Amino acid sequence: MQFHQLEKAVELAEKGMEKISVTDQPTGEKCDLCGHDMVLKFGRFGKFIACSGYPQCRNVKPYLEKVGARCPECGGDLVKRRTRKGRFFYGCANYPTCSFSTWKEPVPTPCPKCGGLLVVASKEYAKCVKCEEQVEMSALEQEKVEA
Repeated sequence: MQFHQLEKAVELAEKGMEKISVTDQPTGEKCDLCGHDMVLKFGRFGKFIACSGYPQCRNVKPYLEKVGARCPECGGDLVKRRTRKGRFFYGCANYPTCSFSTWKEPVPTPCPKCGGLLVVASKEYAKCVKCEEQVEMSALEQEKVEA
C-alpha cells in the first residue's frame, strides 16, 4: 500500500517539475593555450574552469572561491578548499609556493592590534593568528558599517 502511494507522488512530482539545464558561465578570461574564452563548468566533483573550445583544447583550471582575506605569509588571496574527505579548509591561492592553511574561517578585517589575520574562534569572537588577540565579532561588524 505504501509503495503505491510513493509511486503516485513521484509521478505527480515529475509532471509538475520544470526542466533545468545547466549552461556554462563565461568567466571573462582567455585560454592560455588556444585563446578561446574560459567558462565555468559544473562537474561531478564541483565547479571548475575550462576552455570553451573543448574537443580541440583541454585546458582546465581549478575554481578557487576567494574568502576576502589576505595570506599572512605571502600576501596572496586566501581561498576555500576541500579535502579528499569533503571537509573545508582555507589556504593560500599561491600554493605550492606558499603553504599557509587553516581549518578556521578567516575574517576579511585585519587584527586591530597587530594587523595580522583574524579567524573565527566562536560565534562571538575572532582570534588573531599572530598575536592571539581576541576581538568581538560585533566590534568588527561595527567597523565595517562605519567604513
